[in-house]
Amino acid sequence: MKRIALAQMNIEYGNYEKNVAVIKECLSTAIDQKCDVVLMPELCSSGFDLHHVSDYPSKNLQLLSYLQDTANKKRISIGGSFIVSEREKFYNSFRYIQPEKTEAVYHKNHLFALMHEDRYFSPGSTSIPFDSTLGKSGAAICYDLRFPSHFSELSKQGVEFFFLPAHWPISRISHWDILLQARAIENQAFMIAVNSVGKSGKDVYGGHSMIIAPDGEIVLQAPDDEEGVYIIEIDTTKASRIRKEFPMTR
Repeated sequence: MKRIALAQMNIEYGNYEKNVAVIKECLSTAIDQKCDVVLMPELCSSGFDLHHVSDYPSKNLQLLSYLQDTANKKRISIGGSFIVSEREKFYNSFRYIQPEKTEAVYHKNHLFALMHEDRYFSPGSTSIPFDSTLGKSGAAICYDLRFPSHFSELSKQGVEFFFLPAHWPISRISHWDILLQARAIENQAFMIAVNSVGKSGKDVYGGHSMIIAPDGEIVLQAPDDEEGVYIIEIDTTKASRIRKEFPMTR
């Protein structure tokens, strides 16, 4: 059994200090509750403050270093997405930080034009499986959820756990609910997804952070209007059992 925390945050665009304070508070709660993993939402330190995209990579480098030190000391794994830069390009980048290990990295591939991501970020490439605290895992970020092949390609490589930080509006939260469950069922994998909540910029975000089992059972669902750290234990052997009991062609 592994204990997982979803940090459902309200993100204030451009208020880096406030957002980081919330991240640290959520992390402290997860540590106090002896969680193995905590997942933060998409662009958790900055929000979509894209007009100032160049302000964040250096700050986030320091934050990621702090998160790695905390992971090492407290024996907890930490996931989320952050603005980073490489070779003068900016990325919306998922990071999975584990104690005493090199972090797993995935740059968001499917950029969401309605939020102008394509104007500021470069697209990443295919998500590569990595060994997480839970088992063989893969990453996706928000809009990736609408692309089934992103998940099926990972599943073909043996991935049993999907980590997905998001910033998904309440106006389309029914799509979020349905698509998360579909991706879990069709790939017989755990979906571990955290969303932001409350007003950010001009829009309201829909919460409903969820953990869905490989058979489609919703084992955890947070409310649509409350910040908080939502915690549950999962049986990490369930995906392999279900795949043996109900084999599907990949």
